[in-house]
Amino acid sequence: MQKNKVIVGHMLQSKEILLLKTFSLVLLSLLACYIEPARGLYQKPAFSIVNPGLDGYPSKWTASNVIRYLGTSVFTFYSNETSVDSTFFVNVTVQNVTALRGWGIGIIYDSGSLANGSVWLPSDHVFSGAENVGNKIIPFGPAVDNFNATHKILKYGVTYVMNNTWTFNGSGTLCQVQFKIVTPYSAESYLSWDLEWTDVYYWPSGSEKPLVEVAHFKYSSETEKEDLLFMWILVTSVVAVVVFASLVYFFGLRKKRKK
Repeated sequence: MQKNKVIVGHMLQSKEILLLKTFSLVLLSLLACYIEPARGLYQKPAFSIVNPGLDGYPSKWTASNVIRYLGTSVFTFYSNETSVDSTFFVNVTVQNVTALRGWGIGIIYDSGSLANGSVWLPSDHVFSGAENVGNKIIPFGPAVDNFNATHKILKYGVTYVMNNTWTFNGSGTLCQVQFKIVTPYSAESYLSWDLEWTDVYYWPSGSEKPLVEVAHFKYSSETEKEDLLFMWILVTSVVAVVVFASLVYFFGLRKKRKK
């Protein structure tokens, strides 16, 4: 009798634990339903360096008119199309920002392959609306300093005097930056960020460091066809090795089975 009571007691205890676990899971699910939408209300702003092509400024882009990787963060040029001292420019963009009042950037580049040409605000920059309602744009810089023995840093920023309440929300172009190709040799490097000089400033107060995306620059003495041929040879070689290894394994397995 005592044994039966103990068994029944354990069964009741197990049911209570099961009910408690079920209730906890339901509660966590309900909390997730409220927490996840709240997280989605805020997205951290991000800065990118984007390939805009000629974008209405053909005199500032003297590199090849064959634009590759348009709209990406890749800038690739070939010496048979683009000569040394040719120029190109980049869009510096922001995504997912709210109540933007000012911004600052620090872009690092390899001074052995690139030199900074000029910096300007395009007609559709993020604070063009502020100008339209009577606010005065105030730029800081640009300034170019040594970052280390092989790289330089471009520093630039913009805010405005708020005569009339206005802020920028969403995604858009902060500025455009021109670079000159100064190396006669093949070169690859990155346009990266110094977060000490890179900031988002908000209205009425506050600031934060944005997420950043680096860009890739390549100047090649090979032609595009040679690059594609090299890639085709590389891929074909890898496939051939995989097929050969598979055949060796297959025939070796058959020999083992025959034994």
